[in-house]
Amino acid sequence: MAFNVKQIYKSAEVIDVGDKWFQVRKLPNDVYAIQEPHHQEDVISFLILGDERAALLDTGLGIKDISTVVRQLTDLDVIVINSHTHFDHVGDNHRYGEIYVYDHPNALKWLTNGHSNEDISFDARAEAFPEGYPDGFDPDEYMIPPVSVDIINWIQDGDVIDIGNRKLEVIYTPGHSVDSVMLLDRKNRSLFTGDTVCPGWLFAFSNL
Repeated sequence: MAFNVKQIYKSAEVIDVGDKWFQVRKLPNDVYAIQEPHHQEDVISFLILGDERAALLDTGLGIKDISTVVRQLTDLDVIVINSHTHFDHVGDNHRYGEIYVYDHPNALKWLTNGHSNEDISFDARAEAFPEGYPDGFDPDEYMIPPVSVDIINWIQDGDVIDIGNRKLEVIYTPGHSVDSVMLLDRKNRSLFTGDTVCPGWLFAFSNL
């Protein structure tokens, strides 16, 4: 059965979270898309709700605090799963205490070292913000803080992360990066692709 994923995304209910930096949409099967459309990366993170806890697939750019948005959407304990460890997907990892990421040396390096202002200065330049810098953002101070190795959980191809009546199967998909993964939710017939499939609109496919 063919359908237009982008059209479904565009028609989904928009949730007001009180911060124009984020655009949140409520998707089918207890999933929220948290988009940062005012930066050239136009990154989308996904909050996936289970019965016992929630999984946040990626934490965005770290330009604004994504955890303030997540707290408005769920009272569940939240774990982070990184589709990969490029800077625009791990920006707010440091705000969480449990991170799942593919077991690769580069992932360890990028998470525990963080990203300095020098590393990501290209993405902090004015041209990367079509509508201008958001209030409170200083491009000279922009960086991604490191996280402790103690909160990292290493995952492999075929692993299953159970968040309570919802199991997310890890599929290793190197290409966009050496540590890229997708998440397959067989029960809800959904595939979360991260940047393995671009653009970010193509986040999930039903009727697999």
